[in-house]
Amino acid sequence: MQVFGLRQLGHKATPNGTMATALQQQLAQIAKKSTDQLDLKAQRAQHSKSLLFDPRVAANQTFETIYQICAEAFQELCMLDARFAPFAANLFSEQSKSEERINLTKKENEDLDQIIESFLGLVGSRLLLRPGLKAVEWLVRRFRYVSPVGPRAASVHANMATVCTNTTPNLSC
Repeated sequence: MQVFGLRQLGHKATPNGTMATALQQQLAQIAKKSTDQLDLKAQRAQHSKSLLFDPRVAANQTFETIYQICAEAFQELCMLDARFAPFAANLFSEQSKSEERINLTKKENEDLDQIIESFLGLVGSRLLLRPGLKAVEWLVRRFRYVSPVGPRAASVHANMATVCTNTTPNLSC
């Protein structure tokens, strides 16, 4: 399953026997989760969480600006280690700028979390390098990713704790 990209629209039988489009199901799922989307204060507070920037600065940044900073850092990481290159197709793709987690299915969110955790496992030893920290900024700001729970969680938490203690007073780690 592709994490990013358009889902095919199809029909699925509902319990009462009528046919509902996948789009209708997605809209219903979004409606259930939309209360936070309407709370602008909560959105601004969430958007202002940053590893690199003061909350007042971070709150005024667009995803385009954040992406430019983080994508350049990601390219530097790719030059240091070719194992980062596959993440250009998902986490650091142009499409990632507009993808909203709320619009993803539970399975797609789980797949995204696995991709993020794979990236964090690889970048963990480079978090004290500016490109590593900037690349992780994209995960925090765009994907609202703050806490890994998978098999690499302990090592990522240890590395993030070091970074948070030494360089990032703006994010509660």
